[in-house]
Amino acid sequence: MPNIQKKQNMDLYQQEDQELQQMQQQLIRVKNLIRLIIAFTDWSDWVSYDQGKTVFLMGSGAEKIARQLGIKFKNFQTWMEEHRDEQGRLVERICYAEADFYISFTGYERELEKVRVGVSTNDGILAYNRKGDKLPADLVSPRDLQKVAYTKLIQEGVRRL
Repeated sequence: MPNIQKKQNMDLYQQEDQELQQMQQQLIRVKNLIRLIIAFTDWSDWVSYDQGKTVFLMGSGAEKIARQLGIKFKNFQTWMEEHRDEQGRLVERICYAEADFYISFTGYERELEKVRVGVSTNDGILAYNRKGDKLPADLVSPRDLQKVAYTKLIQEGVRRL
């Protein structure tokens, strides 16, 4: 009986060792992908709001990465929602963008997933003017809101890769 227990323990250790090796290999692939992504972009494709402690990829960089990695989308659509107060004044406008992302190389195509994002007049760069004053929702252009939603959609699609 003790030999059976030893064999089971050895099998368990071997399985854990294999899982650890797979995780290490996956981490190496992720690090290589990050290096590759950084190589596709310029310094102007990144922005930091905290003096470089955290950096965020902007839409221009996400589009470069998507193009280089063969990330594409189809069935793109946007729609708006408007929220008004009791007096009928526009309080918030939200633009949603949605698309099916896929990877396409020569002779290879694989569906990734449907991605949906929403952008509000109450958050982000569209909510404030250059002085830092909050803008009323009716002063934010619906077209600008759509552009930000499109950029955010591309960023999210690349991030989910």
